[in-house]
Amino acid sequence: AGIPDPSRSGFAATGKGIGSCHFVFVADGSGDTMTMNITLRDAFDTPVTSCSTSVTIVFNDDLGDANDSICLCLDTSLTKIGVTDGNGIATVSWNSLGGYGNIDVCVTALCTGAIAIGCENRDFTSPDLDGSCNASPASSTDVVDLGLWAGGLGANWSPSDYDCSGGINTVID
Repeated sequence: AGIPDPSRSGFAATGKGIGSCHFVFVADGSGDTMTMNITLRDAFDTPVTSCSTSVTIVFNDDLGDANDSICLCLDTSLTKIGVTDGNGIATVSWNSLGGYGNIDVCVTALCTGAIAIGCENRDFTSPDLDGSCNASPASSTDVVDLGLWAGGLGANWSPSDYDCSGGINTVID
């Protein structure tokens, strides 16, 4: 009892607001906020309380291009820790990633050793397409980012599709 059971525990990333096809993060935090909601239960379906739980973002470079890095513009770490409450629930959030691509958001319970609960796969983009995450949020989008975005105009390139309309990107994006 009290040991998290991955088959009885659950998690889900929520929070898409700007884009319905992927998370759209903005350096100043005014875009989407991705919140990982975690519920830990033991083998008897009892909530596991006061359990430290880590949630880690892992970048998947499956885009076949030179942009193989992820950068956090305002958040301090790719790993965040939450502690479950009396109902076995913990939440952690991110609201500022630079770059674009595909990530796994992985949950690990840490209260009785490291128990992998699972991962959820998500796509994301940002106006800071080159992932520079310059010190000032106002300047994290520069001419390089605009060039990358413009390269997606007239094409079906997901990172430039800020309005999630699908298909060919236009200046509306």
